[in-house]
Amino acid sequence: MKIIWTRIGNLVYDRNPPLNNLEFPDRGGVSSYYSYNVTSSDAELVKRFLISINQVDLHWNSRLWKVDDVLDVKIASNKGQWIPILGDYEFEGQKIRISNGDFHIFTQRIISHLSNALPYSANEHQERMIVDYIKHFSTGDIKDHKNSQRHWIKDKGPVVETNIGFIENYVDPMNIRSDFEGFVSIVDKIVSAKYSTLVSKAADIIPKLPWGKTFEKDQFTKPDFTSLTVLAFPGSLLPIGINIPNYDDIRQDEGFKNVNLGNAYPKINLKTLQFVSQEDAQMIEDLFHTAGELAVALHELLGHGSGKLLSRNASGQFNFDTEAINPATGEKIDCWYEGDETWSSKFGSISNPYEECRAETVAVYLSCFNESYEAFGITEDIERSRNMIWLNMALGGLKGLVLYNSEAGKWGQAHSWARYVIFRVMQEVEGLVQIEFTEDNQFILRMDYSKIPAEGFNAISRFLTKLSCFKSTGDIKRGTELFNHYSQMDDTILRVRQIVISNMKPRKANVQCHLAFTGSSPELINFEESMDGIIRSFQERFPTFDEEMFSLWEEEFSFNRH
Repeated sequence: MKIIWTRIGNLVYDRNPPLNNLEFPDRGGVSSYYSYNVTSSDAELVKRFLISINQVDLHWNSRLWKVDDVLDVKIASNKGQWIPILGDYEFEGQKIRISNGDFHIFTQRIISHLSNALPYSANEHQERMIVDYIKHFSTGDIKDHKNSQRHWIKDKGPVVETNIGFIENYVDPMNIRSDFEGFVSIVDKIVSAKYSTLVSKAADIIPKLPWGKTFEKDQFTKPDFTSLTVLAFPGSLLPIGINIPNYDDIRQDEGFKNVNLGNAYPKINLKTLQFVSQEDAQMIEDLFHTAGELAVALHELLGHGSGKLLSRNASGQFNFDTEAINPATGEKIDCWYEGDETWSSKFGSISNPYEECRAETVAVYLSCFNESYEAFGITEDIERSRNMIWLNMALGGLKGLVLYNSEAGKWGQAHSWARYVIFRVMQEVEGLVQIEFTEDNQFILRMDYSKIPAEGFNAISRFLTKLSCFKSTGDIKRGTELFNHYSQMDDTILRVRQIVISNMKPRKANVQCHLAFTGSSPELINFEESMDGIIRSFQERFPTFDEEMFSLWEEEFSFNRH
């Protein structure tokens, strides 16, 4: 630890450019998805190459390194495993290599544990899922991971819920390469019942979305939607809700799952709430764990789970009526996805914040319908619950400004960016939201709730129609213009940002429990909810020095510190 800290201690606390910006070096940032000498134009060239050979999915579990004059697409897998795509290529005058074996120390251990878990599969889908996981981590073939997810979404109502892989691409500057994460959890059957009720009524709620049949999936496939008690969740972030898999083709044509991470929610109380009146703070405290959970459920199930990607396949066949009118433009549909194009490959760096904004806006929009509350078992305080959802969204947009880098003009977190955009949409409605600066250099966000049912709802409806239809048609030009318009900053917002930064509270930290065997019985080991508890949790999970991991870190660190 002392050796490592000597080399990274100053870097950990360095908030100066370029270390404070997740971006390519030539754009003033850093990223461990790319070696220090890879430029943004190098990455774009490799993206074009992978699209040209119908291998765009290789982005999910790969990094990009430049060694001498070769751009090496490094796939995470065991060493010495062959898949047909490996080899040396030349594209637009540039030498490109596709190799595997990246992070092989990790994948070997993952495979070992998965192999040990295989005999405990509860059914055929779980067994085949684990087998496909083992294949995927062995060779790096993303097709095997896709197959694992096909079995995962068919495994309905398990007692133990788990998923693993390179899943979310929030921190890649291009939003196409993904983080590794995994989770193991116990399904809370009682709390899950209300999510199941929402799923059962989803087909009746979806037609209320403002874009019409052409822009919606031909048939809503009811997903599994459960509330989980998380036992372990290794990854770069711990969400409170998930809608996966993130593969567009599977999600649209075969289905998905939603999970609510019940014990990952923040603890809301009057002492932690800032920048709202006492009355509004009380409303948020009272309703966060009912209306707040509903907002998350609507976001995951009917936000990420709705909408259709309009496309033309390699045979020239369209999956939509080409004479249909686009409600976002009032004219015939004039663009779509071609062949192997995907949402993330086409919209690139704004794909994640844009999609999170779409899902969040769906939640805000549907909070105006009584059916949403009835489906979730909320029978009281419906109007107040709606007000809480709208206020909490706008407040999240302002508090999230702490993650906006004003020097680089770049956001560091997709959800915060999304909520800020929604705040700006609300701000266009005269008198709906107001920022009131106080004499002690603070501010209070106020909302006129009487404007929600008419002016507010209409503004959100118009925005959501455009946001979703531009995604459906792959309209990168109009979609980018729309999103960038509502992403703009002004002097008032920059003043708010400084106040938020000056009043920052410590970020939420998650301490994770352990499961251990005492004799032949499993024992749950909890740790104190403090930084000391987090350190103890890590110490007990990793009690000895790991020479292999240290060697891997040292090799990576030395190369990229050149």
